[in-house]
Amino acid sequence: KIRPPSFFRKKNNMLASVMITVFFWLLPASAVKYGDEAFQSAQEGNFYAFCNGNSTDGIQPSIDVVDPVTGTVLKSISAPSATVWADPVYMETCDGSNRRFVLANDRGGNVVVIDADSQEINTVVPMSAAPVHGYGVPMTEEFWSHSDGDGVFDVLDLETLDQLKHQDIIAHVAIPGHGKLLWDEDFYPRAFVTNVREPFVFEIDLITHQMVRRWNFTEYGTSHPFYCPGTHGISYSRVNRHIYATCSSVGLVEIDIVNFGVVAKHGFATGGQTYETRDEKYIVVIDKAGNAVHVLKPGANGQASSMVFPSVNATFPGSSAGSPDKVAFHPLQATTTSSGGYRMFFSLTQPQPPSIVQSGMGWIDTTTLEAESTVTHNLRFIQAGSIIGRHRQIHAGGAYVATPMHAPFSGVAIVEAEGGAGGVPILRWTVSTNLSPQRVIWVPNAYTSNECPAKDEKDDSGGLSTGATIGISVAVIVNVGALLALMMYCCCKKPVGGKKVEEVKESSVVSENSKAEKSVQSVV
Repeated sequence: KIRPPSFFRKKNNMLASVMITVFFWLLPASAVKYGDEAFQSAQEGNFYAFCNGNSTDGIQPSIDVVDPVTGTVLKSISAPSATVWADPVYMETCDGSNRRFVLANDRGGNVVVIDADSQEINTVVPMSAAPVHGYGVPMTEEFWSHSDGDGVFDVLDLETLDQLKHQDIIAHVAIPGHGKLLWDEDFYPRAFVTNVREPFVFEIDLITHQMVRRWNFTEYGTSHPFYCPGTHGISYSRVNRHIYATCSSVGLVEIDIVNFGVVAKHGFATGGQTYETRDEKYIVVIDKAGNAVHVLKPGANGQASSMVFPSVNATFPGSSAGSPDKVAFHPLQATTTSSGGYRMFFSLTQPQPPSIVQSGMGWIDTTTLEAESTVTHNLRFIQAGSIIGRHRQIHAGGAYVATPMHAPFSGVAIVEAEGGAGGVPILRWTVSTNLSPQRVIWVPNAYTSNECPAKDEKDDSGGLSTGATIGISVAVIVNVGALLALMMYCCCKKPVGGKKVEEVKESSVVSENSKAEKSVQSVV
């Protein structure tokens, strides 16, 4: 990973915004979902289980540190009594201090910061109402937390962990709702945001922290091919430079971010969640209600992606297990008989309430789909406990994949991704933890620098070396003309989806549910 010099990361710097776009344009990209995917390659680490406990019985919430090698809880970190866990993300600093943190959303309106070295809570920072999803942005060393209650993002900087760096970054038009954020090195500093309660995909500048543009689906009626009443899951592929957003279970909308237009809506790819593999060669849509997984392959820019494989069934003969919710990708090494690819693990949520049949996990390899592209496959089943509730997280790390479980006891199920005979997955442990685990993430045992510049690209003061700086500067000068030409082309070209792209002149909007008065947004 390569991060730009600090000059490029300064807020409200127009030159920085242009130059940083060129900077990352020249580098290989990697898909990002939550911002800690690069750390999953660390082979030595622990899973952190975020447990709600039971307030009725006086059992405190906690973060339980689980060793995947021995299947034991190494430490239980007590959390404030009212904590209700949502998304956590592991992050590292790149300023030479080698600090490591886990930042986790508390639905009560806080960000809880855990020091990964001392394994203690560093601080608890108040934020906007009902945060659920959180994202680490390593280029700016910021944690972006989405408030479902206020429809805004609040931002915490790793340099100043005791207070919010930015707050109330608007992520809706009129109705706050649940939403997600998508960023990728391929289009940094742009990011894209969804809202399940409004028919928009928003574009936000990660440097200026302002909304700059939005795709408006309001005028598309129910009979229109692009009908999209609200957006939720969101993914991206650099293969075609398209983003994909789920549309309230009526399909998957595909948007070209180069020409700023809607390319297609895939009506068959229903479901609320979409993800990309780390190489961005596959777009995965999880259809919980339909008990299926849809896999698309991106093609050329401006052309609709194709579904070259039949949908994968998430039902199992003779079992009531199913209803996939989330996915974890485990990379497979290429061999003389296999091209590598990814092993996809899906958390399962049915049956509800948990019965003698455990919901567990399902899995399938992308190489299997490629080799048997006309066959309708079923996920292969791993009995790995059950959960109570609609959602179930799953996380990869090192050689393992883990998911929370609530039955037959509260804990974490840990699968060794290639540990069985013939390299198939095998359930290694079901580890008892504190009550009601909600989230689980992978935390390396030591500082990795996986999201920082390579050592030979830095000077002794922690900045880029003279040679690297000169090289980047030359590349910027040579390519800035091409970038400006592309920008001119994109500005002049008519959007594929018509006039639904709206430029935002002001960064704020009016919302009756916002915490403070906002200035009025005008659009053209």
